[in-house]
Amino acid sequence: MNEQAPSNYDSNIEQSGERQSTYAEWTEAMKDVPPFDERSARQRYNEARMADTVEGEKNVDVLTRDEKVAREADLEFVRKCPTGGINLTSDELPSAQVLRLVHADPDTQRRALAASRDAGLAERAASMTDEELARLASGVYQGELAKYGVVQHDIMPLIKDGKACRIHPYGPSSAFSTEFYSPEKGFEPNSMNLVKEIVDVRKQLEAERGPLSSDFTTVMNYSKLDLPEGMQYPSEGEPLSKYIEMCRAFVKESGAENGHGLVLELGNETNVSSEARWGDAKPFERNADDFSKECDPKEYAKMYFATASKLKAECPELQISLAGTAFYDPEWISTVCEEVSRLQNENGVDASLIDVISFHDYREDDKGPMPQVYHDGRDVHIGNSEVGSYEEQIANMKQLAGKYGARLDCGECGYGSRNSQGEFSTNLDALSRMADKAGGITTKTWNSAVRVRTGQ
Repeated sequence: MNEQAPSNYDSNIEQSGERQSTYAEWTEAMKDVPPFDERSARQRYNEARMADTVEGEKNVDVLTRDEKVAREADLEFVRKCPTGGINLTSDELPSAQVLRLVHADPDTQRRALAASRDAGLAERAASMTDEELARLASGVYQGELAKYGVVQHDIMPLIKDGKACRIHPYGPSSAFSTEFYSPEKGFEPNSMNLVKEIVDVRKQLEAERGPLSSDFTTVMNYSKLDLPEGMQYPSEGEPLSKYIEMCRAFVKESGAENGHGLVLELGNETNVSSEARWGDAKPFERNADDFSKECDPKEYAKMYFATASKLKAECPELQISLAGTAFYDPEWISTVCEEVSRLQNENGVDASLIDVISFHDYREDDKGPMPQVYHDGRDVHIGNSEVGSYEEQIANMKQLAGKYGARLDCGECGYGSRNSQGEFSTNLDALSRMADKAGGITTKTWNSAVRVRTGQ
């Protein structure tokens, strides 16, 4: 199979009729094989275009419309907003889970297909020849790599214009996770291609324009499967060593000398748990494979300090970010920063370890302040903010970031809603007003139509 990322998205969609059907069959089968994550709107969009006969096509069409609306709004916002940036997610990046299954041996693939809820496919799986399995694997492989075409068409023009971007695939399927990184084998094939390309583009821009004000951030995930029971973060022993080695390898393979121009974000939304409550709802419960059942800022600070202190000693120009918090959570940020400072003093580490403090803002519009996260021991709940306005929240977080020598960044934001007919729309005007209220901080949009969180 071709190991190079396709350069044109549409040309990879124009596959043979046989390829179209086999791609749909494979992805339908794979979604039932743990720990395969629920497919995103973009993945469903790819399937719909590559498999016109996929069952439930009308539902796929609705998701396709949602995804297009959200993506087009994102692109327009980033083009117009001086501080706008964009997230690259599992919608645009090949899934390490899928690629690993594609490269698995035929018996493993056969077992995966047999697990499908499609009784006909499951029955055929046992008698499939190795050649038939290879054809299936080739189809889904090209389909996953075709996502690079979306990036080349939609995202790279923005990056070449100097816009900020953040790579954050869904944790359990991210190639930049200890689940899919091996100290012996390195990262999954092709996973560093886009990173290297972005680093090269930004080097060229810097040579032409001088230092860039935007950033290039990548979220470094850890696998919950690597952690002993009860451990929330890789804060000790082999799990921590593997995580640090993965971060070190990422910087080296990116081509960024001494980490120049890179921001590594250590985890994502570690201030909330799968048990966090918002009224009667548990908004993070459906992603229980990505969130711990509890969260402890001091445990996270141990992991952050151990990782950041080693990386900064080796890569002095590398910038490191706290995990972006879900919503407004000054309590979590302050506790983590205080604990990191304490560990620095205790261990005689003088280097500045916290370069970026980040938050995520998801609402239907920009009216009023963000929701606030509250902590009672290890219990977490989300509710109305005790701070009266968004501007005051931003001012408080800027002050907190300044106290620790860091800058403030909005790592994710999305203002979307559905009307009574179920049609999704992005409130572009609200996004623009929010960026203005934020007073010059980098604001990165998140394109998924289905990730706008509510307390319902």
